[in-house]
Amino acid sequence: MSFIPVFLLMFWGESRIDDEIIAVFYTFYKYILGPLFLLIVIILNVDFKKAKVKNRLVLIFIGGLLFIISFFSKNISILNIFLFLLAIKNVKISNVMRMKLFLGGLLSLIIIGNFILDISYGDYSLYILDSKGDIRYTFGYEHPNNFPMRIFSLLCIYCILRKKFNILDVIFCFGILYLIYEYTISRTTFIVGSLLLMSIYFYHKCNYLNLYRISFLYNHTFLIFLLLSIFLVYFYSGEYSLIYEINTLLSGRVSMGDIVLNSMGITLWGNDIEKFLIENQIVLDNLYLYIILGTGIVFTSLSVMVSYKLFSLLGKHKLYKEIIVLVFVLIYSLSEKTFLDIYFNLTLFLFSFLLYENKISEYKNENYLIHRAEYE
Repeated sequence: MSFIPVFLLMFWGESRIDDEIIAVFYTFYKYILGPLFLLIVIILNVDFKKAKVKNRLVLIFIGGLLFIISFFSKNISILNIFLFLLAIKNVKISNVMRMKLFLGGLLSLIIIGNFILDISYGDYSLYILDSKGDIRYTFGYEHPNNFPMRIFSLLCIYCILRKKFNILDVIFCFGILYLIYEYTISRTTFIVGSLLLMSIYFYHKCNYLNLYRISFLYNHTFLIFLLLSIFLVYFYSGEYSLIYEINTLLSGRVSMGDIVLNSMGITLWGNDIEKFLIENQIVLDNLYLYIILGTGIVFTSLSVMVSYKLFSLLGKHKLYKEIIVLVFVLIYSLSEKTFLDIYFNLTLFLFSFLLYENKISEYKNENYLIHRAEYE
């Protein structure tokens, strides 16, 4: 009840929300009714009485901390993530992923079909011209990157759910990525998506490759990209031609981050960054800059620690396929902040492993049953 309506409206409705009533309903459901349903589920299903005193205090502390950060930053997404992770205690993560993959795939076909009909009837209004004069079709969304982002989020789920990943999977998924790229010219989705496909394929081809030797790298992926993003913005105004070239390659994302950093600064509890971006007509797509500037030092530090703990836990249980997908989600986040939204990015559900001890064993039994001996 909390997830499906918002997901449907996010995936399909955002491309077609012209009606004020629908837009108001979407906002009301996402920020009020959806979280309310989550609270009801948590109250009914999470038995805090049986939880250890220490665990109860930790949950209360984290919940209170996230509420304070949400209040200062005016960003309810981080509170939504915490509520979802609590509410998913008795729900199988794979079932939610399958549901999203099915609904998202169905909606994608409808969107593509609708786009083909629009073009065939001579409606060429659904495109923009980039700086080079190339036509980039939007598929009905506000920006050409929006639909490819949704395709990438579905690709991540597909890679996680497939117990066997063969060359036909690669051809099928690559074909979709290429067709979407041909119309949208969304380079990030095409490049990162293609690299993800190759990585998952070789992981399966090499008899479920053991990635323990590079655990230091993936354990600190979030921190590495955070420091890299801050470094690029901090030194942007200097005499470093390479950073200017990177800024051009990233379509001006570094320069926009520089503007926001100099205007708002980094605070303890965060800023109302969305208001600032709208008022100044600036786009800040880098997730790491968005987090540090929008939610502050406290939440950023918490994100670094939690990310490290999750990667360590996944590595300990040899869930390398999930590690690969998460790493590519973090790579994609260098140019898109949307993955902070749990309605959009279901890999965030994997963080529930840190809250419930039985969750990861339940997940492994369901998704790695044919390879159980490897994990015992």
